[in-house]
Parts: sequence; C-alpha cells; structure tokens
Amino acid sequence: MVQNIILPLLSIIVGYFYSKWLYKRNGNSFFEETDCSLPGFFYLNEKNDNLNLNLSTEKFISKLSTTVKLSSTISKSNYKNIVNTSDLRNNTSNNISNELAIKTAFDTKINFENQSNYIYSSNQSENIGTINNKMFTNALKIKYKHSSSIFSVITGDYFIPNTNNPNNDYLFLDFSIIYKPKDKKYEFNLIGKNLLNNSIFSQIQTSDFSRNTLQNNLISRYIFVNFTYNL
Repeated sequence: MVQNIILPLLSIIVGYFYSKWLYKRNGNSFFEETDCSLPGFFYLNEKNDNLNLNLSTEKFISKLSTTVKLSSTISKSNYKNIVNTSDLRNNTSNNISNELAIKTAFDTKINFENQSNYIYSSNQSENIGTINNKMFTNALKIKYKHSSSIFSVITGDYFIPNTNNPNNDYLFLDFSIIYKPKDKKYEFNLIGKNLLNNSIFSQIQTSDFSRNTLQNNLISRYIFVNFTYNL
C-alpha cells in the first residue's frame, strides 16, 4: 500500500553581526545612524553586535485539507548611546515575532485564511530599567465561490497595538464581490472598505530614548465599483 506523505518544511537561519556603528550628535545626545552622507557623523570605538534567529515550518495536513505555517523571528542587539548629559550607556534590545498562518483548501464553496502575529520588544538601558512593547494582530479572510464566475471575499483585520491596554483595539472589515466570466477579458468588482467606519488608528512605541505616537486619520466607509478590461 502506497501513501502520499507530505513532510513539514523547516527553515532555520542564524545571523550574527559585529560592527562599530555610525553615530550622529544631536544636541548633547549620540544616536546610531545608517546614512553617512551628511556632516556631523562619527564612528564610536565601542563594540555593537546583533544576533538574529529565524525559524519557519510549514505542513499540509491532508485529512483537514489545510496548510499550517509557523514562523518565529528572534533578535538581540547590544548597542550604546548618550542621551542628554548622561554617560555612555549600554543598551540591550530584544525582539520576538511569532506568526501562525492557516489556509484551507476545502473542496467546497467556502475556504478560509487566517494569520495571527504577536510582536514583543524590550529595551533595557543602564539606570533606567526595561521598557516593553507588545502588539497582537489577526487577519481573517473568508472566500466564497458562488459560481464559476462569481466570487466574494470578506476580510477582517484585528489590531491590539499594546496588549497592556487591550481595550484600545481596532477591527476593520472589508468585502469584495468579483464577477469574472470564463474566457472573457473583462471583470467587475464591487468593493467595500472600512465597513465599521473607523475614523483613526493610533499606535504608541516607546524606546530607551523616545516615545513615538503614530496616528492615521482614516477614510470613512465607502463602496465603489471597478471595471477591468485586459487587452
């Protein structure tokens, strides 16, 4: 008896980097930079290093007609800077990103795709302690095949910019209906965006020397029709 066995794919990548980083003076502070095309940059005669580890595995589960993929990225950086009138500080940055993706291939009219991602970062500096940032995202896509020429897709994107404050979360819903006749050069799309009518998206990132707030004003809910013709 012969069986088809699909083994999981596994990828492991390890990287280590050592350098004397480029710095720029900003008032009484020194910060690492990558662009040396402008004046005022110098190399600090101190050790900086970075260690990266990337893991990825993927497997098709035939009994469930589902592909599962798990990815993880881990990095650790040791670097130095001077903030305001401080002495030269030793800093450590740790970052972890875990992603789980699931995609179905059912022999039915409906299929699903889901991708969850958890991102953790911490910055530790001398005489300051540890600063943590944690974020969770989830993207769900539902595909439905009405017929050989009509498809619809509903997507939901969920964000928690800071899991320490789970009440500050965002949910976005979109949809599209696609009409694509067989052996024809044209197709119609009915598309709806931001169905829950969110007005803003705000995210705060804190490091060892700064606190940055990213806020985007969003376009209100809208629906439009798109026509495409391939010559």
